[in-house]
Amino acid sequence: MPENPPGDATPTDRALDRLAARLGVLPRYRSTGGEWVTCGDEARREVIAALGYDASSEAHARDALAAVERAAAAAVIEPVRVTTRAEIAGARLEVRLGESVRDRVHEVHWTLELESEDGTRRAEYGAATLGAGSSRFALPYPWTPPPGYHQLTLTAETGNRSWRGEQRWVVVPASSTPAAEKLGGRPAFGLCVNLYAVASERGWGIGDFTDLAELCRFAAAAGADFVALNPLHVLLPGDASPYAPSSRLFLNPLYLDVEAVPELRHDDATRAWLASAGGQLARLRAARLLDYGAVERLKLAALRRLHRVFRRRRQRGEDESRGRDYDAFRRLEGPVLDAFAAFQAMRALFAEAEGCDDWRSWPQPYRRPHGRAVRELAAQHRELVDFHRWLQFESDRQLGLAAAAARRAGMAVGLVRDLALGAAAGGFDAWYFADLHAPGVELGCPPDAFNPGGQSWGLPPLNPHAMRADGHRLWQRLLRHNLRHAGGLRLDHVLGLVRQLWIPAGAGGAGGAYVAQPAAELFGILALESRRAGALVVGEDLGTVPAGMDPLLARWQVLSTRVLYFTRRQDGTFPAASELPRRALLLATTHDLPSLAAWWSGDDLALRRALGLLADGAALRRARAARDDERRALLARLAAEGLLAAADEPPSFDDVAGAVHAFLARSPAPLVGVWLEDLLGESEPVNVPGAGAAQYPVWRRRLRRSLESLTADPAIAARLATARRQQGDGGFSRPASR
Repeated sequence: MPENPPGDATPTDRALDRLAARLGVLPRYRSTGGEWVTCGDEARREVIAALGYDASSEAHARDALAAVERAAAAAVIEPVRVTTRAEIAGARLEVRLGESVRDRVHEVHWTLELESEDGTRRAEYGAATLGAGSSRFALPYPWTPPPGYHQLTLTAETGNRSWRGEQRWVVVPASSTPAAEKLGGRPAFGLCVNLYAVASERGWGIGDFTDLAELCRFAAAAGADFVALNPLHVLLPGDASPYAPSSRLFLNPLYLDVEAVPELRHDDATRAWLASAGGQLARLRAARLLDYGAVERLKLAALRRLHRVFRRRRQRGEDESRGRDYDAFRRLEGPVLDAFAAFQAMRALFAEAEGCDDWRSWPQPYRRPHGRAVRELAAQHRELVDFHRWLQFESDRQLGLAAAAARRAGMAVGLVRDLALGAAAGGFDAWYFADLHAPGVELGCPPDAFNPGGQSWGLPPLNPHAMRADGHRLWQRLLRHNLRHAGGLRLDHVLGLVRQLWIPAGAGGAGGAYVAQPAAELFGILALESRRAGALVVGEDLGTVPAGMDPLLARWQVLSTRVLYFTRRQDGTFPAASELPRRALLLATTHDLPSLAAWWSGDDLALRRALGLLADGAALRRARAARDDERRALLARLAAEGLLAAADEPPSFDDVAGAVHAFLARSPAPLVGVWLEDLLGESEPVNVPGAGAAQYPVWRRRLRRSLESLTADPAIAARLATARRQQGDGGFSRPASR
């Protein structure tokens, strides 16, 4: 059952309250200002409906509660158990064999299929006696199971009745990979990049994996140990937000460098075709905004040609190693890859034939991923399905090459990938894993100072009860995929591992209710996958933070995220560098906040007024006055640190940006991130929370300078290297060393 975060109210005698408590639907929460906010009855009823129960009246709520209790009693054993190795000793299993036989002595037989660290499996068998009136027993084994995903099966005979229970038992390490272990006891700084925004002279209007490799080499030469990325998830056609993907399990093939695909070397016709597309490429390269539609049409046309070359060469028995690598990738990904490829093919086919690429509007038989209609269509369009499998294979290969470039350049961490909180309702994940998603509600956040109306992100949440019943297999798969080729993983809205705000469709951020999550289980599996990948973990813990979040992150060795703008003290001053957080990734800003240049100039405030996010001219004047106070406070702190000289004239932005990054690097934080936009002085945001695509081109702004010009500019490299020169020991016990 999901855990209730501490500090939440005790339910009353109402059936609605008792049912909500049983399902983990919380009655209230503390706002960012510290006040208690009550989740309304109607919101909780709709959230309970999304969990599959009717609470529309007290009578229905009582019936639903009884059904929940009956289902729990009927389960011989919990479907999943997550324990550390230290917790195993003396632990006892709770077994439910029913009220009618509880006073008898039973012999319970068990089979434990164990997963070894190398992935091999073996089985152990045994029996235990369950005494009269007892519901718990210990597995009598003389060894400690290794970390991994084990399968426990229990059977018992009680007169003329047989009992059987299955449990996925996950044995996890005590924590995820600690930063000190990954970094060798020294701090690190790195470059934060929105890969899609990178503009190169050889690119196709969007940053690609070859650009990423070049950025890694450039950053490493300045002393950086990581490059942190936006989510690389595959998107829905026409959508630009990397945080609302079609699937979090697969890569966006638009990041492919077409000219780095091996098949191009063997195809004169495609090379000639590319030469004829020079005018289109020039327009895409020169565009200030990313035109996803145009990029997709041109890239996929080229890649379709290269996929045909791949298939032709396989049929001829040419380049057998490439074919073996492809087959190995298919085995690694398994049936989910086949289903994704079929989904992509159907999306394209239905879009072309019926103008509909949202699976919720497809003909009914195709909305069921395991149905006969999907299998028949995939067989009929075998080459198109294979094309989408091959895109994932080549995307994984090119991302791996970028990660290898980071390692060869000497980075201690390398790529830090980003896992979005959820996936779009019209995308693959919601189609294939429909039984794990909660319908009729959306993820979001409640009102706060930055978003007075709250936010609804349009993402369907995963049902924590369904996820537990499935043994958290999707969570494991999500982590494993997003940790591939990565030395670190950022979890967007890590607060969602403890509780999530579910908002009934159309209700708005103030009309939702929080649903508790099985935090210990989710963090335990995160720790196991982190250790297996040798990757550190960063949680984005900004917003309405539940009680106990900081100790929970510390217990699992997950770094927090701290932003310069939010470090001001209650008296309006900024703390000294030595007082900044010791267990965090420290940043000047984020993708949801104004860049340093916009913050310094106040351009972000003018934009918010133009978009209607500030109510009127008076609100704009108040915001500008507050910003003046913030700037003065920051200048005072930078001067006190000796990073800016006191002067009558305001310093230049370049001087301020350099001082800010030097200030952050002096902190005891183990990780400091520098945004590429801030190195270049970009003032236009990539995202404006609260603004739709019709108001502002969110997630489409490209960098003004080309990759070639910025990597060749010694001034940019010097600004980046400022952080390396200023870093101390990062809060670790050992002195810094390279």
